[in-house]
Amino acid sequence: LFLSCGGGGVCVMAWWQRRASTPLCLFLTRAFRHLPARSCSSWQADASLLQKIRPSSVSPRDFWNDDHLLKALTAEMTQDTDDRASYKVIPPGLPEPFQLVDTPGTLDIIIRRAYKNEEISVSCFVDADYPESDEDEEQDDQSEDEPPLQKCLYMKICITKGTDKPFLEIICCYEKDVSEDIVIERVSYIEDQPFNLGPYFQGLPSNLQRAFLNLIKGRGITPDLGDFINDYLIKKYRSEYIRWRHNILSFVTR
Repeated sequence: LFLSCGGGGVCVMAWWQRRASTPLCLFLTRAFRHLPARSCSSWQADASLLQKIRPSSVSPRDFWNDDHLLKALTAEMTQDTDDRASYKVIPPGLPEPFQLVDTPGTLDIIIRRAYKNEEISVSCFVDADYPESDEDEEQDDQSEDEPPLQKCLYMKICITKGTDKPFLEIICCYEKDVSEDIVIERVSYIEDQPFNLGPYFQGLPSNLQRAFLNLIKGRGITPDLGDFINDYLIKKYRSEYIRWRHNILSFVTR
């Protein structure tokens, strides 16, 4: 029944002997008979284990301040100056007459152009497909030169003629160094709600699929444009991460 060792055990024994006949003590005596005996060294071992689990180098009070977050945010700050300068430069290669619209704080860009009596707007973002944690051994043995993830560029092409509606919405995807051509996933005709998303594109006749592909290529939506947008967005994502980290640091230190 002793929960501690040393001189305190004598006091506990004296207290117990004076009250051994009370109903509460009788109940406790019967209950503790069914528990395995614990030696003083066993209790000390449990206390030692708890000391190992508890982080001894950091006091509990430290968890209530912002030092850990500040250290983590400033860990890579030495590289930010060079990185932000390089990502502000738009790389060459944007085909004319496209114009690029990059809004700070967003993860997508918009490119626009006019074509005859049409206004063409293309919203672009990159979706990264990260490998799963339980990869096969064959995947673990892949070459170090192989990229760790596949980056798929998605483009939403909107083509209008004079007014905002109706318009064609064409959803495409493209993987640099993987796709040989732009892949159309869906063609929708949007006039009003509810709008028609269109049939399953891969189920269309092959000549009709090729005609839609020629339609977007004739307006400049080509693999060369996809390569430029892909490279630009990868740099933009790094720049936006740096911007996000600086904003968090500014808020925490305010």
